[in-house]
Amino acid sequence: MKKTKVFGLGLSRTGTTTLGKCLTILGYTVTDNSFEQLKLVKEGNLDPIWEITNKFDAFEDLPWPFIYKELYKKYPNAKFILTTHKDEETWLKSYIRHCTYGKRKTLWNSVRHNVVAYGIPYPVNHEEEFKKIYKKHNNDVRKFFKNKKNFKELCWMKGDRWEELCSFLGVTIPEKEFPHSYQSDWGYYERYYRIAKKYPDKFFPKYNGEEKYERK
Repeated sequence: MKKTKVFGLGLSRTGTTTLGKCLTILGYTVTDNSFEQLKLVKEGNLDPIWEITNKFDAFEDLPWPFIYKELYKKYPNAKFILTTHKDEETWLKSYIRHCTYGKRKTLWNSVRHNVVAYGIPYPVNHEEEFKKIYKKHNNDVRKFFKNKKNFKELCWMKGDRWEELCSFLGVTIPEKEFPHSYQSDWGYYERYYRIAKKYPDKFFPKYNGEEKYERK
């Protein structure tokens, strides 16, 4: 039986990985974050994107949140899920942690995603801008899907679990533990943040549009 498509519209660090794991357990074929697809979306080249949507049942993380209107037009009967964090301050800390911890190539990958997705290389010293991006996206999605029955907002950090997700999808709750992927230890990562905030040009690798990371 062909499954109804499910599109995750939450920005990165809102529990998108958790959503993907849940949908996989429920038997959906899932695709997640793709820089190549993000570039296509930002370039307005959606023909290759529709080839991807034909191949999978469910979609989470970037670039899908950026084309929710186009997705709804093409798949009006699909299910749309906006995952959110418990508030923008906590989301920002999670996003800063994500963008400031890891090897140089990991940091470079974060920078290139941010440049293409938001036009800003990193959230450090751009905190207010990223909070505005987060709030605006969520509010725009809520406004667009207002009163539409195939839309659901979920927040794992506030306790949403199998019951809320499966009820919305119209599927049976699986006899498996809920795969909550969210972890946070801001105190541990705060020192990286302080260093990056003080020396951003030294801390973050540059992204000049090239696809291959070159070690400096």
